[in-house]
Amino acid sequence: MKNLAALLAGVAIMMSAGTALALPAEWGVISPTAIESTPTYTPSSDFGYYIWTDNTERNSWHIRWMDGTNSGTTVFSGTIALQNNTGVFTTFSFESNDFNLSSSIGDIYFSNIVQGVDGIDFTITQTVAPSYVGFDLFYQLAGMDANYIFLGGNEQTVASLGGDQDFAIAAPVPEPGTIVLFGAGLLGLGVYGRRRSKK
Repeated sequence: MKNLAALLAGVAIMMSAGTALALPAEWGVISPTAIESTPTYTPSSDFGYYIWTDNTERNSWHIRWMDGTNSGTTVFSGTIALQNNTGVFTTFSFESNDFNLSSSIGDIYFSNIVQGVDGIDFTITQTVAPSYVGFDLFYQLAGMDANYIFLGGNEQTVASLGGDQDFAIAAPVPEPGTIVLFGAGLLGLGVYGRRRSKK
């Protein structure tokens, strides 16, 4: 039983170690109320970033940006950080020769001169909880604030921090099946430890 207690302590340490892999201090964690539903936007008139996920596990994400009725040049750029995870991404409706898109392990970088609506779809492929999707978003346009970031179906806004926005959303939420398997594994280890202690 002592071995089991030591094992459980080790699991707790590993889980807290995942938390210790913190986002940069300026990336505040927020909790959107409707992030799992699609926002409504009109590319010809709306301006800003729109962000949502397809499911409650939060492993399939979408981000769109558009310059609405602006007649000038708008540069959108930023980083999407998959904290404690890796992922794959695809582009959405990029025009040729007006964007720069790259990635490294756990990060996606983009820079885009918008003509209409562009964006990125990405899927988290490795689930290590706890984890976060971090957004470092910027746009360059005279006379506009950086509070044009809308999250989920209710288009919740992010407080303005000037021209550069940094925030994170907890994701993915573990699936119920994963929790059941984890519990069954711990129960099995407990039974095994008890039998060993009786010998």
